Amino acid sequence: MVAGVAFAIGLASVLIGRAQRGRQPAAPSDLQAPLTAVSENQVSLLILGVDRLLAPQPQLEAVWVATYRPPGRDLFLFGLPTNYYRPGQEGDLQTLFRWTPGGDLPTAFQESLRGALPLDYQVVIVLDQVAFAGLVDFLGGVTYQGAELDGQETVAALDLMVHGPEAALRAQQQLLEALAFQAAGMSTTPEITPLLAYLPEHAYLSVPPEEALAMLAPLFPLDPDRVHVARIGEE
Repeated sequence: MVAGVAFAIGLASVLIGRAQRGRQPAAPSDLQAPLTAVSENQVSLLILGVDRLLAPQPQLEAVWVATYRPPGRDLFLFGLPTNYYRPGQEGDLQTLFRWTPGGDLPTAFQESLRGALPLDYQVVIVLDQVAFAGLVDFLGGVTYQGAELDGQETVAALDLMVHGPEAALRAQQQLLEALAFQAAGMSTTPEITPLLAYLPEHAYLSVPPEEALAMLAPLFPLDPDRVHVARIGEE
């Protein structure tokens, strides 16, 4: 059962991006399709990145949504800057974000998010910097701007842009695209036992492991050509 938790966290994380070496990006109409014609069987995951999950009030650092329609294997990924502001709300996503050990997200935060991405999320996943660094190391590191980085170095690179949400979002996309390229070689049943050490202190999963496993397993083995990524809500 615990292996299912790590499987869900690892899978959802490595899918946040697209390897684009020699590939063409998805057309805007293709990226809008899962938002303008939401279907009953659509599976959507809200993936949040924070600094420290066990902090009195974790700092929101990343907001991504993954969505697909089984039995199809096209995965759509949308990233939002943490300063995304929906008119009429009391603040941006960073301001509205609050975290409790039970995983409850403020109503205002959810409403603002759905204003940009009108989806119902079956799964919420939260990773902090320790868990994300561990994931990078699990995949063998990442190449970013010509440099080979391990997990801690990757987190340090992202920290340089923590006060520039749009720049941070672009950097997240680049780093996660590189990780997705490596993750594409993972088998249908990858051995991800090393990720277990990050639960629950550094990672959170909102549904039972078996349920998350059943939702995500059809996407393996990952085909990067069927992963479509976009940044939205930037000023």
